Amino acid sequence: MSIPDWWNTTERDIHKCVEGFSSKLQAKIEELQPHRVIEKNPFLYRARNPEDAYALANHLLSAFLSSSEETMFGDILEEISIVICKTSRSGRKSGIQGIDVEYDEDNERTLIQVKSGRNWGNSSQQKKLKENFASATRVLRQGARIQVRCVEGICYGPSETKDKGSHIRIVGNDYWADLCGWRDAGRYILHIVGSHAGNGMYDLRSRACEDIVSYFRETGICDNRGRVNWDRLFDLIMTPVRRRPRAHANLRIRDVVSRSS
Repeated sequence: MSIPDWWNTTERDIHKCVEGFSSKLQAKIEELQPHRVIEKNPFLYRARNPEDAYALANHLLSAFLSSSEETMFGDILEEISIVICKTSRSGRKSGIQGIDVEYDEDNERTLIQVKSGRNWGNSSQQKKLKENFASATRVLRQGARIQVRCVEGICYGPSETKDKGSHIRIVGNDYWADLCGWRDAGRYILHIVGSHAGNGMYDLRSRACEDIVSYFRETGICDNRGRVNWDRLFDLIMTPVRRRPRAHANLRIRDVVSRSS
C-alpha cells in the first residue's frame, strides 16, 4: 500500500501523543490509594467469582481505570486528529468555541468536532453540537464569502457517512480517510498504538494489584492464602465511611514502587 509523503512527520508526532497517554495512565496508577478500589459493586464482582484475591484485585483495578482510560484516550484521538490534519491538509486546532479541528480547501472551510465512539453523548449534548456548528457557520459567513462544511467525526465504529442536515456525520475509517485523504490512516494509527502496548504498564499494574491484595489482608478481605472473605468485603463496602478501617488507606502505589526500587 502506498504511504503519502506527509506520513513520516505525522507518525513521529502520533508517537508523542500516545506516549502522553501512557504517562497520564501511569500517573493515575501511581496515585491510586488501595482502599478506593473496593468502592465498586460487590454483587457484580461476586457474580464474576474471581478465583482468588489477586484476581479480584485485578478486576477492581481494571474497573477503576477503565472510565479514565476511555476519557484520556478520547483526548488523545483528538490530538492525533489535529496532528494528521495539520500535516496532510495544513489544518489546525480550531479557535472557535466547540470546534476541534479546521482546514481550508477549494474555498471551503471544514469544521470538525471530534468524538471518540458513536454513543458519545446524551440528547442535550447532541443538541449543543448542532448549535456550535450553526454558530460557527454564521460567524464565518459574515466575515468572508466562504463555504462551510461541518463534520461530526467519530473515531471508531463501522464506517458510515450520513447527512444530518446541520452537518455530516462520518464514522470509523471513513472519518480518518476524510480527515487526511488517505484510506489507510486509521490502520496505521492502530499499529502505532500497538507499538506502545505495555510500555512498563504491566509491571506497574502488577505492583498495584499486589498492594491492593496487601490491603485485603490487613482488613480481613482475604486470608494469607488469598481466599476472599466475601462477607467481610460486603461489610466494608456497606459500612459508613467513618467506620471503615483506614489501614493502608493513605499509601499510594507510587510509594510501593519507590520502596521496591
